[in-house]
This record gives sequence, C-alpha cells and structure tokens, in this order.
Amino acid sequence: MIDVDYYFLNNHSLLAGELGLSVVSIGHSRPKIPINYEPKKRVNYYTISYLRKGEGYFESDSCELTKVKAGDLLLAFPGQQYKYGPEEDSEWDEYWVELRGFIIDIFREKLLLTPKAPIINIGRKLDLVKEWGEAIYTVQQKDKNYKEFMTGKMLKILCTILVYCFNKKEKEYTPNELLVRQVINLLKKNIAKPDKVQSLCKSFEADYFHIKKIFKKHMDTSPEQYFNMLRMDEAKENLLYSNESIRKVGEIVGINDPAYFSRVFKKYAGYSPMQFRKFFKKPY
Repeated sequence: MIDVDYYFLNNHSLLAGELGLSVVSIGHSRPKIPINYEPKKRVNYYTISYLRKGEGYFESDSCELTKVKAGDLLLAFPGQQYKYGPEEDSEWDEYWVELRGFIIDIFREKLLLTPKAPIINIGRKLDLVKEWGEAIYTVQQKDKNYKEFMTGKMLKILCTILVYCFNKKEKEYTPNELLVRQVINLLKKNIAKPDKVQSLCKSFEADYFHIKKIFKKHMDTSPEQYFNMLRMDEAKENLLYSNESIRKVGEIVGINDPAYFSRVFKKYAGYSPMQFRKFFKKPY
C-alpha cells in the first residue's frame, strides 16, 4: 500500500537543456509497505529523495543495506538497482525527483556522493519541504512555460541543499575527503593542459599512489578516468556551442592527437565527436 502524488514531466525544454538540468518526474510518497517486501528497481536517471519522516533502510547494487532516518537525503544513480523504504510500523514521508543533466554531476561531486556512499543527512528542513511542495504544485497547474519554471525551482532546491550541507556546523571533512576535493579542483583547473594526472598531483605532499587509492575509494573511479570525464564534458560543451573544428576542441581539452581524442570521446559519449555534433547541436 502506498499513498503517492506522482507527476511525470519528461522535460525536454530548450532552457532545461541549456541550463543542464531536466526534471523527468517528481512526487511525494507515504509508503506503508516495509522495505523487506519491496523488490529492487533500476533507474535510468538520478533520483533524489528527501526523507521528511520515518526510519528505514536503503540498499543498492553498490551500497549495502544502510539505516536511514528523517532528514536524510538519498541519491540513486543511473543504471543501479536499488530499493528503500520504511521499517515495520514506521511513518514514512518522502519527497523525490528524477533528474538528468550535468548539473547533477556537479551536485553529487560537491557533496561527495557516490554509488557506495549515496546518503547524506541535512536535517529536518521545513522550508525545503515547502519548496518541494511548490514545485509539485507547479506541475499540477501546468501553466504556460511550467517546465521552464520547474527547472528554475529545482535549481533553487539543489542550491538550498548545498547551502544546508556547507553550513552544517557539525560537518567536518576528514583529511581524505579534503584531499579528494583538492584533487578535483586541481583537475578542473588544468583541463586544457596535456599533462598526465600524476604530474599534476606532484604539488601534493602525499605519494601519488596513495592519492589514487583514496580518490578511487571516495569517487568509485580513478583520477585518470575522472580527468577524462571532465575533459569530455568540456568537449561536449564546445561541440554544441561553438564552431571550433574537432581538432581544436581536442586541443582545448588538452588532447592534441585528433584520433586519440575521437577514441576517448566515443568511449565516454557513445558517439564520435562528429556524430555528437551532428545529432545534438541546435541550429541557432
């Protein structure tokens, strides 16, 4: 048994695409079925859930069965099978949203959320519940340009969550978490450089193989793979919003060999750079 308000948007608006955030669906749920009886389901998009009331458990392909409580924020990753729900006799009340776009990658990166560690407690926030409720109301009304308004509202909600996390006094990053953040910032600043990650990390006192081990534990990927992901995201932006040649786009992201750039891009995007531009570039 489940009491749920569920709204499907599949937001394909131009503004949503430009801002890097599309709302697929949004809802407010009050399930009564304990997690023991819930089957796992696979998601195709990021799903953010905020638990307003109750206690229960979360489990996914990468995250073992973990206790959750009111004030927790849960993030389900695309391609992962997961399930979550209340304990027996627990009053469960959650707000959730399915999203896609590069903004979600930035959001999870800032909070250090990974498939192995997809839960963070932000506390009970009545104003966040109010914002989420207003977002659902916007979908209910379906006024003119409501999809564009939804993009704006969800950006505000994500920013509100980030502020809660960064201002939470009891939150202190461990030395390893701080190191991961420093590596990420270093890689972002050096996307255009052809240097290898190991060379870039020479500025840190720690041995690179120690850095690599800590980074992979927290981010579920190596620094090299993460650096390539950053580069390919930047390449996508240039392919879509500039008229630079494929060779020049590769140089912009620090890869001077066009053939190698095309191979790496296809590995991460599923298309060659030329195909990606042809299929997705808007005719402005």
